[in-house]
Amino acid sequence: MKQISFLVLGLFLIVGPLMGQDSPSKMMKKADRAYSKYNLDQRNNKDELMKARDLILDALKDEEISNEGRAWVVKGQVYTSLANEDMKMLMANPETEPSYPDAPFTAYEAFFEALNVAEKSRYEREALEGLGNLTPIFSNVGNGYLQQQAYDKAYEPLSALLHIHETFVEEGENPIYQSEEDYNQHRFVVAI
Repeated sequence: MKQISFLVLGLFLIVGPLMGQDSPSKMMKKADRAYSKYNLDQRNNKDELMKARDLILDALKDEEISNEGRAWVVKGQVYTSLANEDMKMLMANPETEPSYPDAPFTAYEAFFEALNVAEKSRYEREALEGLGNLTPIFSNVGNGYLQQQAYDKAYEPLSALLHIHETFVEEGENPIYQSEEDYNQHRFVVAI
């Protein structure tokens, strides 16, 4: 009888935690909801942004979810918001070190991955919109490095701007650089 009791107890200890884990699809939906909550009150809901980050990273470990444009858009949006939080801190105090220095690049990669796997045009639009939201961040970061004469550090954000511009042109969106002269000048700066 004791053996059966231990067997049942052991079964509950093993199966219990498994029953409580969310599927990757549910984690993606929860990440999206947490991100929406963050957007309702960004000042007081920063914990929701971190929750969304953790959930979407866990969800994207699943092969099926990693082939969904929506998941990559959510990841891009979350990391864009992390980058924006850093930009707010830098505006208040330029000496501050960013908490998430790779966030704009992570968002950039996520939005491009969304464009690659998007199964619906809605997610393509959202990915392009997300890339557009990154342009002022890359511009500020790149120009800041240029002003500091840290040319090697300026290359990556300014190169990302060029890539976004070229993607917008390919997709029929409004380009970042309105004239060929502006575009060529930016290419020249990146080439140096």
